[in-house]
Amino acid sequence: HATHQIEIGPYRVKNTDGDWRWLETSFLNKLNDTAINGIVASSRDVTTQIHDQQKLEASITRYKNIINVTSDIIYEFHLETQEMKFASNRSDALFDYQNNQILKRADWELLLHPDDKENVISYMNKILNHNEIKQGVIEYRLRRKNGKYAHFQDRFFVLNKNDGHGQIQGALQDISLRKTHESIQEFENNMLTLYAKDNNEIKVVLEKALQAIETLIDG
Repeated sequence: HATHQIEIGPYRVKNTDGDWRWLETSFLNKLNDTAINGIVASSRDVTTQIHDQQKLEASITRYKNIINVTSDIIYEFHLETQEMKFASNRSDALFDYQNNQILKRADWELLLHPDDKENVISYMNKILNHNEIKQGVIEYRLRRKNGKYAHFQDRFFVLNKNDGHGQIQGALQDISLRKTHESIQEFENNMLTLYAKDNNEIKVVLEKALQAIETLIDG
């Protein structure tokens, strides 16, 4: 018969110190080899690999659990391919992109508010061209599925930039409500300032108020 090899494992055995170790064993049929005439067994200790795999699986599970419960939208942007994907079920509801759907950088840039685009793209290029940026926070507006814009805070980390597998991992938090409150507070302060000036007619105050209200409505 032809030489036949069987592998079993991984399985656990207890060593002389009372510790459990993971092993893999292979059995090689050498019955037709006159010099051996038997079954050759060899085992190797794979405890470290098993533990590393268990840690990785636990990390992946925690990562998935965080994604499922957080209100943030998790994303990954791969520096070499200039592609990104959302790793959040909320991405479909907000941006009409499925979880894990691949987006080209140009697709993502189309979501940016025109008034924010230049600043955000400039910041992105700075990340790509300078190694000193390892993490950061930036705020900008993105167009939602319904065509309206929402304010987001983007908290990100730059990982493995120099090993050929660089990526940005980030979380988008919708801060539209906070921005609305800030705009209302600014509006109130401006109105108080206008009222405090004796030379401002009521018509001027009302015109400023209407302009501010329209800005709030447009987001």
